[in-house]
Amino acid sequence: MCFPDLAIEIFTRDRTKEAVLITEKKIVVFLNQAARNLGLKPGISVAEALTINESVIFFERNKSREIEKLSQIAQWSYRFTPNVSIKKPKSVLLELSGSLKLFGGLKKIQQEILKSLEEKGLSVQVGVNMSPLSAQCFSEANAGTNLKDIKTSISSIPIHILEIEQKIVDSLHKMGVYNCGQLFRLPISDLSHRFGGQFALYLKKLIGTIPDPQIFIENKPYFKSDITLIPEVSDKNSLIFPMRRLIGELNEFLDARKLQTDSLLFKISHRNYKPRKLSVLLAKPEKDLQVFLMLTKLKLEKTELMPEIDNICLLSDRFSKSKNDSGDLFHETQFRQKDGYFPSKAEEKWKVQLINMMTARLGPDSCYTLSTVSDHRPELSWSKEQPGQTNNPIKPNKQTGSDEEENPRPLLLLKAPKRIPEKNKSPDSLETFKIVRGPERIDVGWWDSHPVARDYFVARDSSGVLYWIYYDLSSDKWYLHGIFS
Repeated sequence: MCFPDLAIEIFTRDRTKEAVLITEKKIVVFLNQAARNLGLKPGISVAEALTINESVIFFERNKSREIEKLSQIAQWSYRFTPNVSIKKPKSVLLELSGSLKLFGGLKKIQQEILKSLEEKGLSVQVGVNMSPLSAQCFSEANAGTNLKDIKTSISSIPIHILEIEQKIVDSLHKMGVYNCGQLFRLPISDLSHRFGGQFALYLKKLIGTIPDPQIFIENKPYFKSDITLIPEVSDKNSLIFPMRRLIGELNEFLDARKLQTDSLLFKISHRNYKPRKLSVLLAKPEKDLQVFLMLTKLKLEKTELMPEIDNICLLSDRFSKSKNDSGDLFHETQFRQKDGYFPSKAEEKWKVQLINMMTARLGPDSCYTLSTVSDHRPELSWSKEQPGQTNNPIKPNKQTGSDEEENPRPLLLLKAPKRIPEKNKSPDSLETFKIVRGPERIDVGWWDSHPVARDYFVARDSSGVLYWIYYDLSSDKWYLHGIFS
């Protein structure tokens, strides 16, 4: 695949009616159709362009963004084949021999590629041939498809399309060689003697007489896409449409790669201001466009932005495999679990959505869940985790006082134990509590810097409230540590 207008489409995506020019050292090198309609041409200076029409929009060529865009296209192309390679400055190669049957043939793959990339505002030329270099030449020359002899198929390809030094092209032109057909009438050995061994090696790879191994992109998924806003916007509501478009592209990426994500990062920028970041974190990985859009809107409402915005970028790199819900054999019949709870997918989805909305409005640190830690010391036996991130959730205790639970734990644990006054060391001497259960001895931590030696009891006060208290063996004092009810 070749993208002849990549340098300009990274800015316009072919969605603007404005005349846009790409410049290098104040010389126009690329322009869109609206600029051509004004009579502008590549090679003129910025001053000449402004003389013809003062309303044209200029962007300095950004080669790093062009390569970045090729990487995005390569990630998108991974849906068709894992064998995807990037050919700078404007091509992506796909090795499709192992994917033809899966996608219903070469023609269907070509149609899907053309349709999808054109919807993204990219002009693409697709060429097919039997070696990587000949396929690249075919796409850059927009020569179509060849599944037979390579040398015959490329005979009409101009030699300036080949990836060779300009001085070699000039020398060949002086010899009267203008296309590959004329080039291959000359013995490769003579060409090697005149232009060097690397040139001869390139020609052999071109026609497939020697292998041409490719460097394929990594399997690790990564999504990044951006939109340059022409004209600039200053209203938050004007960002909803481009954000929706970027989220739609992310959703398409997730569907194609069978993935889901729990993190979206928008980078909102303007050339005259410091960029702002808008982070959307989810309680659980999702791949639902409407959920992403709703949370993005909530986050956008409470985010302060710069007065003007000319670019918006969406990034996501935290992915997990998508899980498809299996069908219900018993037609949504609910079955009681061991704890007496009736599970409901709708209820679970509502809970996750509620957490997502609270996180989007209040911030990522506003909602968390509790997770168990392998430590007998009560104050060290739990930790805070992001919702959906824990593998050891704390489950509610059975009813305190039941025979099934030997060592109950209170739901509320004090930040620091509170001293209890007593007449003497005996549990019967406590003035305000009556012992209901205990003792439970916890004598651990001698191996680190926080040793404890305690006897825990469940106690009830005069009003019937249940407390968790302990006798500290090292200080011979009583403490209140938690409350049951």
